[in-house]
Amino acid sequence: MDRQLVIVVALCTLYTSVLGVVKQSKTIATSPLYIETGPSNNAVHLGSTVTLTCRIAPGTVDTAVVQWWEYGTDPNGAQISDMNVLLPGHPNRQRYSMIMDSPEQYDLMIRDIEPIDGTYFKCMDTNADPINQKQLGAQLVVIVSEPNCTTTMTSSIVLEDEYHTAECRMYFQASEGVYPHMFWTGPDPYVQASSQTNVSVWSGVSFTVTRTMDTQLYQCKTNFTEQGFDSPDSASNVPTWSYTYRTPQLLVHWGPKNMYHTPDQTRYDVNTVVTCHADAFPAASYFWQNVDSGEVWGSQSFRITETLVGTHRMRCHAENYINNILYYNDLFFDMTVNPVPTTQTPGASTTTTTPPDEAYCRDLTGRWQASNPKATMCIWVDYANNGVMSGMMRNGTETYWLDLYGRVQLNTFDQGGFSAVAPGEIGVTAYVLECKACFGVETMLVSQLQRSETSMETCGDPGQSLILPDFTFYRVDNAPPCSAEAPPA
Repeated sequence: MDRQLVIVVALCTLYTSVLGVVKQSKTIATSPLYIETGPSNNAVHLGSTVTLTCRIAPGTVDTAVVQWWEYGTDPNGAQISDMNVLLPGHPNRQRYSMIMDSPEQYDLMIRDIEPIDGTYFKCMDTNADPINQKQLGAQLVVIVSEPNCTTTMTSSIVLEDEYHTAECRMYFQASEGVYPHMFWTGPDPYVQASSQTNVSVWSGVSFTVTRTMDTQLYQCKTNFTEQGFDSPDSASNVPTWSYTYRTPQLLVHWGPKNMYHTPDQTRYDVNTVVTCHADAFPAASYFWQNVDSGEVWGSQSFRITETLVGTHRMRCHAENYINNILYYNDLFFDMTVNPVPTTQTPGASTTTTTPPDEAYCRDLTGRWQASNPKATMCIWVDYANNGVMSGMMRNGTETYWLDLYGRVQLNTFDQGGFSAVAPGEIGVTAYVLECKACFGVETMLVSQLQRSETSMETCGDPGQSLILPDFTFYRVDNAPPCSAEAPPA
């Protein structure tokens, strides 16, 4: 009996020793307990679904005790889960799900995102010893509404010196210190201001329109920066969500300003052409008025006649439309016109001089006009102003007038050229002119230069254009310059 007791005691002692060795071996072989991969910072919209990642190390599957916590419903932290079990007492339990497709996976899915979800979430292994324990968390930002942006610009067309503002505001939910940032860019000069609360951000810009802003715009970008995502126990990534607002493109217009007239003299001679100018965009339309008599010239220029000898108060009116609003300006000045010099005339003579068959034209200054079955033209030659030529042309099939610009050759009176810019496929069309006095009648021939080669060799041989018949112009005395208000007959 004593022998059996000794044997039993020996066996118990041996079993206890072996069990201690096994326990000691298991403790030594166990890997440190920690969370291998935690959730990432993210920004999501209301009503969306997001999954927060939590993965443990493979060697800790048998010993890890994983828990999810959030700090929105309770600033001290509210536990969501214990391992694979969602705690029944959590108010958002119905919108939470655990995703565990592998032994190491403890992902948390949140459906139907609400503002309360904009807070800090963390997963942790509560079975880890304090030295090796690692808990990882992430900031979840809920975009309650995307930026609402407005501007005082009602269209792309803005006036020079006009004052405008643009601003953006958005609402969100997140932990303290976590919020989106707004930043404006655009043409200088402008002033930018910003403000924030714990649930909203606002930013605005103000500017006074200058011509240098033409075709440019202002832009507000809303995104996240590293600020608010640098906690030591949190993810370090910055959410990629961003939003960009752009104002309409600024198309700068201005009404007539900085007006002046040419030539600017103390005294004028009869037949001098006076032209009005204004800085305006779009280009201004003009009329002249003799304030003393009320006479009006419906064009940018007028020719001084003998009826204006003396001193008269003159007015130039310039106007344009911007956004269907009329803008205008006036220029006033006193114009003194010299009397026409008189010369002694010889007694009446019965002798008349027969004009030659062919001669040079005299000074081409004045209005010339012509028409043929396919087109109508009017040109105005200002020989006193370096031979500048302007005018209008309209094809028989078109309803609009084309502007003509060119110059005559000084001191010869019989040669010149001009061009017109047409829309569509026609492009720029160039013309040459020759003028001859045939039996005392001045006749000007105009031909298309780039499409035909024609010359007025003699009065009886005017030539012929290959595209359109040549225009034969005749002088119209005492007529105003060519304009849309006074089209050629």
